[in-house]
Amino acid sequence: MLEHPWPGNVRELRNRVEQAVALSLAPQITVEALFPSEAARPSEGSFVTLAEVRDGAERQHIRAVMGRGDAKPGGGMLSRNLEKSLHRALACANERRHEYATLEHLLLSLTEDQDAVAVLRACGVDLDLLRRGVLNYVDTELANLVAAHSDDAKPTASFQRVLQRAAIHIQSSGREELTGANVLVAMFAERESHAVNFLQEQGMTRFDAVNYICHGIAKGPGRSETPRVQGAGGTIGGRACDSRSPAAERHR
Repeated sequence: MLEHPWPGNVRELRNRVEQAVALSLAPQITVEALFPSEAARPSEGSFVTLAEVRDGAERQHIRAVMGRGDAKPGGGMLSRNLEKSLHRALACANERRHEYATLEHLLLSLTEDQDAVAVLRACGVDLDLLRRGVLNYVDTELANLVAAHSDDAKPTASFQRVLQRAAIHIQSSGREELTGANVLVAMFAERESHAVNFLQEQGMTRFDAVNYICHGIAKGPGRSETPRVQGAGGTIGGRACDSRSPAAERHR
Protein backbone atom coordinates (compact mmCIF):
# COMPACT_ATOMS: atom_id res chain seq x y z
CA MET A 1 0.00 0.00 0.00
CA LEU A 2 2.90 2.34 0.71
CA GLU A 3 4.24 1.76 -2.81
CA HIS A 4 0.94 2.66 -4.50
CA PRO A 5 0.98 6.24 -5.89
CA TRP A 6 -2.61 6.99 -4.75
CA PRO A 7 -3.36 9.62 -7.39
CA GLY A 8 -6.86 10.05 -5.95
CA ASN A 9 -5.53 10.52 -2.40
CA VAL A 10 -7.95 9.70 0.42
CA ARG A 11 -10.93 9.47 -1.95
CA GLU A 12 -9.25 6.68 -3.93
CA LEU A 13 -8.43 4.80 -0.73
CA ARG A 14 -12.04 5.07 0.42
CA ASN A 15 -13.37 3.89 -2.95
CA ARG A 16 -11.02 0.91 -2.97
CA VAL A 17 -12.04 -0.10 0.55
CA GLU A 18 -15.75 0.20 -0.29
CA GLN A 19 -15.27 -1.88 -3.46
CA ALA A 20 -13.33 -4.56 -1.57
CA VAL A 21 -16.06 -4.80 1.09
CA ALA A 22 -18.71 -5.17 -1.61
CA LEU A 23 -16.92 -7.76 -3.75
CA SER A 24 -14.84 -9.85 -1.38
CA LEU A 25 -16.38 -13.04 0.07
CA ALA A 26 -13.51 -13.53 2.52
CA PRO A 27 -14.04 -12.73 6.23
CA GLN A 28 -11.13 -10.25 6.05
CA ILE A 29 -10.13 -7.67 3.45
CA THR A 30 -6.77 -8.58 1.91
CA VAL A 31 -4.30 -6.60 -0.18
CA GLU A 32 -5.43 -8.66 -3.18
CA ALA A 33 -9.00 -7.45 -2.64
CA LEU A 34 -7.82 -3.82 -2.54
CA PHE A 35 -5.70 -4.19 -5.66
CA PRO A 36 -7.36 -6.93 -7.79
CA SER A 37 -5.68 -5.85 -11.03
CA GLU A 38 -2.22 -6.03 -9.48
CA ALA A 39 -3.02 -9.41 -7.87
CA ALA A 40 -4.19 -10.80 -11.21
CA ARG A 41 -1.08 -9.60 -13.03
CA PRO A 42 1.18 -12.56 -13.92
CA SER A 43 4.66 -12.66 -12.48
CA GLU A 44 7.66 -12.15 -14.70
CA GLY A 45 8.36 -15.17 -16.88
CA SER A 46 4.89 -16.66 -16.36
CA PHE A 47 1.89 -16.66 -18.66
CA VAL A 48 -1.85 -16.89 -18.23
CA THR A 49 -4.08 -18.91 -20.55
CA LEU A 50 -7.27 -17.53 -22.06
CA ALA A 51 -9.27 -20.05 -20.01
CA GLU A 52 -7.66 -18.74 -16.81
CA VAL A 53 -8.44 -15.16 -17.76
CA ARG A 54 -12.11 -16.03 -18.40
CA ASP A 55 -12.30 -18.06 -15.18
CA GLY A 56 -10.95 -15.13 -13.21
CA ALA A 57 -13.37 -12.72 -14.86
CA GLU A 58 -16.33 -15.00 -14.14
CA ARG A 59 -15.24 -15.36 -10.51
CA GLN A 60 -15.13 -11.57 -10.16
CA HIS A 61 -18.55 -11.35 -11.84
CA ILE A 62 -20.04 -13.85 -9.42
CA ARG A 63 -18.56 -12.01 -6.46
CA ALA A 64 -20.02 -8.76 -7.77
CA VAL A 65 -23.47 -10.35 -8.01
CA MET A 66 -23.20 -11.76 -4.50
CA GLY A 67 -22.10 -8.38 -3.17
CA ARG A 68 -25.19 -6.48 -4.30
CA GLY A 69 -28.37 -5.76 -2.38
CA ASP A 70 -28.85 -7.02 1.15
CA ALA A 71 -26.78 -10.15 0.69
CA LYS A 72 -23.60 -8.78 2.18
CA PRO A 73 -20.45 -10.84 1.60
CA GLY A 74 -18.46 -12.44 4.36
CA GLY A 75 -21.39 -14.28 5.94
CA GLY A 76 -21.40 -17.16 3.51
CA MET A 77 -18.71 -18.69 1.32
CA LEU A 78 -19.54 -20.38 -1.97
CA SER A 79 -19.01 -24.13 -1.88
CA ARG A 80 -16.66 -25.42 -4.55
CA ASN A 81 -19.55 -27.27 -6.20
CA LEU A 82 -21.66 -24.12 -6.35
CA GLU A 83 -18.81 -22.03 -7.68
CA LYS A 84 -18.41 -24.52 -10.53
CA SER A 85 -22.16 -24.47 -11.13
CA LEU A 86 -22.25 -20.69 -11.40
CA HIS A 87 -19.33 -20.81 -13.82
CA ARG A 88 -21.21 -23.40 -15.90
CA ALA A 89 -24.33 -21.24 -15.96
CA LEU A 90 -22.39 -18.23 -17.23
CA ALA A 91 -20.47 -20.38 -19.70
CA CYS A 92 -23.74 -21.87 -20.99
CA ALA A 93 -25.00 -18.38 -21.77
CA ASN A 94 -21.68 -17.25 -23.24
CA GLU A 95 -21.42 -20.27 -25.54
CA ARG A 96 -24.78 -19.34 -27.04
CA ARG A 97 -23.85 -15.66 -27.16
CA HIS A 98 -26.77 -14.86 -24.88
CA GLU A 99 -26.70 -11.35 -23.51
CA TYR A 100 -28.08 -12.51 -20.17
CA ALA A 101 -27.67 -15.56 -17.94
CA THR A 102 -31.14 -16.54 -16.76
CA LEU A 103 -32.60 -18.81 -14.09
CA GLU A 104 -32.95 -21.46 -16.77
CA HIS A 105 -29.19 -21.38 -17.40
CA LEU A 106 -28.73 -21.68 -13.64
CA LEU A 107 -31.18 -24.58 -13.27
CA LEU A 108 -29.53 -26.44 -16.15
CA SER A 109 -26.20 -26.04 -14.40
CA LEU A 110 -27.62 -27.23 -11.07
CA THR A 111 -28.55 -30.56 -12.67
CA GLU A 112 -24.80 -31.29 -12.48
CA ASP A 113 -24.32 -29.90 -8.96
CA GLN A 114 -23.84 -32.68 -6.41
CA ASP A 115 -25.77 -30.94 -3.61
CA ALA A 116 -28.65 -29.84 -5.82
CA VAL A 117 -28.86 -33.24 -7.54
CA ALA A 118 -29.28 -35.00 -4.18
CA VAL A 119 -32.30 -32.81 -3.44
CA LEU A 120 -33.77 -33.17 -6.93
CA ARG A 121 -33.58 -36.96 -6.79
CA ALA A 122 -35.08 -37.06 -3.29
CA CYS A 123 -37.98 -34.99 -4.59
CA GLY A 124 -38.67 -37.52 -7.34
CA VAL A 125 -37.36 -35.39 -10.23
CA ASP A 126 -36.34 -37.23 -13.40
CA LEU A 127 -32.97 -35.57 -14.02
CA ASP A 128 -32.68 -36.62 -17.66
CA LEU A 129 -36.15 -35.34 -18.43
CA LEU A 130 -35.42 -32.10 -16.61
CA ARG A 131 -32.13 -31.55 -18.45
CA ARG A 132 -33.72 -32.19 -21.85
CA GLY A 133 -36.61 -29.85 -21.15
CA VAL A 134 -34.47 -27.00 -19.84
CA LEU A 135 -31.84 -27.42 -22.54
CA ASN A 136 -34.49 -27.33 -25.26
CA TYR A 137 -35.94 -24.17 -23.70
CA VAL A 138 -32.53 -22.49 -23.52
CA ASP A 139 -31.70 -23.37 -27.13
CA THR A 140 -35.06 -22.44 -28.66
CA GLU A 141 -36.98 -20.02 -26.45
CA LEU A 142 -34.02 -17.82 -25.52
CA ALA A 143 -32.94 -17.13 -29.08
CA ASN A 144 -34.03 -13.52 -28.59
CA LEU A 145 -31.19 -13.12 -26.07
CA VAL A 146 -28.49 -13.65 -28.71
CA ALA A 147 -26.39 -10.50 -28.79
CA ALA A 148 -24.51 -8.96 -31.70
CA HIS A 149 -21.55 -8.16 -29.46
CA SER A 150 -19.19 -10.62 -27.80
CA ASP A 151 -19.44 -9.32 -24.22
CA ASP A 152 -19.87 -11.83 -21.42
CA ALA A 153 -23.42 -12.64 -20.34
CA LYS A 154 -24.83 -10.68 -17.42
CA PRO A 155 -27.00 -12.36 -14.76
CA THR A 156 -30.64 -11.30 -14.91
CA ALA A 157 -32.30 -9.61 -11.95
CA SER A 158 -34.01 -12.88 -10.99
CA PHE A 159 -30.67 -14.75 -11.17
CA GLN A 160 -29.17 -12.19 -8.79
CA ARG A 161 -32.17 -12.26 -6.44
CA VAL A 162 -31.93 -16.03 -6.06
CA LEU A 163 -28.25 -15.88 -5.12
CA GLN A 164 -28.82 -12.97 -2.74
CA ARG A 165 -31.82 -14.69 -1.13
CA ALA A 166 -29.80 -17.86 -0.56
CA ALA A 167 -26.87 -15.87 0.85
CA ILE A 168 -29.12 -13.97 3.25
CA HIS A 169 -30.49 -17.25 4.60
CA ILE A 170 -26.99 -18.60 5.12
CA GLN A 171 -26.00 -15.49 7.06
CA SER A 172 -29.12 -15.47 9.21
CA SER A 173 -28.74 -19.15 10.12
CA GLY A 174 -25.08 -18.77 11.06
CA ARG A 175 -23.71 -21.23 8.53
CA GLU A 176 -20.58 -20.57 6.52
CA GLU A 177 -21.09 -22.28 3.17
CA LEU A 178 -23.56 -21.60 0.40
CA THR A 179 -24.43 -24.67 -1.70
CA GLY A 180 -26.47 -25.62 -4.73
CA ALA A 181 -29.16 -26.92 -2.36
CA ASN A 182 -29.61 -23.41 -0.93
CA VAL A 183 -29.85 -21.92 -4.39
CA LEU A 184 -32.37 -24.52 -5.53
CA VAL A 185 -34.68 -23.74 -2.62
CA ALA A 186 -34.27 -19.97 -3.07
CA MET A 187 -35.27 -20.36 -6.72
CA PHE A 188 -38.85 -21.27 -5.75
CA ALA A 189 -39.55 -17.66 -4.74
CA GLU A 190 -39.37 -16.77 -8.45
CA ARG A 191 -42.82 -18.26 -9.02
CA GLU A 192 -43.34 -16.82 -12.50
CA SER A 193 -40.08 -18.19 -13.91
CA HIS A 194 -39.90 -21.02 -16.41
CA ALA A 195 -37.20 -22.64 -14.23
CA VAL A 196 -39.63 -23.10 -11.34
CA ASN A 197 -42.30 -24.25 -13.78
CA PHE A 198 -40.01 -27.07 -14.97
CA LEU A 199 -39.64 -28.25 -11.37
CA GLN A 200 -43.34 -27.97 -10.63
CA GLU A 201 -44.19 -29.94 -13.77
CA GLN A 202 -42.47 -32.90 -12.10
CA GLY A 203 -44.40 -32.34 -8.89
CA MET A 204 -41.54 -30.79 -6.92
CA THR A 205 -42.31 -28.05 -4.39
CA ARG A 206 -40.24 -25.91 -2.07
CA PHE A 207 -41.65 -27.84 0.87
CA ASP A 208 -40.40 -31.11 -0.64
CA ALA A 209 -36.87 -29.71 -0.88
CA VAL A 210 -36.85 -28.23 2.62
CA ASN A 211 -38.35 -31.39 4.14
CA TYR A 212 -35.55 -33.49 2.66
CA ILE A 213 -32.75 -31.05 3.54
CA CYS A 214 -33.95 -30.58 7.12
CA HIS A 215 -35.25 -34.03 7.99
CA GLY A 216 -34.02 -36.43 5.32
CA ILE A 217 -37.63 -37.16 4.33
CA ALA A 218 -37.76 -37.85 0.62
CA LYS A 219 -40.86 -37.54 -1.49
CA GLY A 220 -40.32 -40.86 -3.24
CA PRO A 221 -40.32 -44.19 -1.39
CA GLY A 222 -36.97 -45.61 -0.36
CA ARG A 223 -35.05 -42.35 -0.66
CA SER A 224 -35.40 -41.00 2.89
CA GLU A 225 -32.16 -40.75 4.82
CA THR A 226 -30.13 -38.60 7.20
CA PRO A 227 -29.56 -35.29 5.36
CA ARG A 228 -26.13 -35.07 3.73
CA VAL A 229 -26.52 -31.73 2.02
CA GLN A 230 -26.53 -28.31 3.58
CA GLY A 231 -29.40 -26.26 2.29
CA ALA A 232 -32.23 -23.98 3.26
CA GLY A 233 -32.63 -24.63 6.93
CA GLY A 234 -30.80 -27.94 6.58
CA THR A 235 -27.69 -29.22 8.25
CA ILE A 236 -25.23 -32.04 8.00
CA GLY A 237 -24.86 -34.90 10.41
CA GLY A 238 -28.15 -34.48 12.23
CA ARG A 239 -27.49 -31.07 13.78
CA ALA A 240 -30.48 -28.91 14.58
CA CYS A 241 -32.51 -27.56 11.69
CA ASP A 242 -33.23 -23.86 12.06
CA SER A 243 -35.77 -23.48 9.26
CA ARG A 244 -39.52 -23.30 9.64
CA SER A 245 -41.30 -26.51 10.48
CA PRO A 246 -42.72 -28.57 7.63
CA ALA A 247 -46.23 -27.64 8.74
CA ALA A 248 -45.38 -23.96 8.38
CA GLU A 249 -43.72 -24.54 5.03
CA ARG A 250 -46.95 -26.07 3.67
CA HIS A 251 -48.62 -22.70 3.95
CA ARG A 252 -45.97 -20.61 2.24
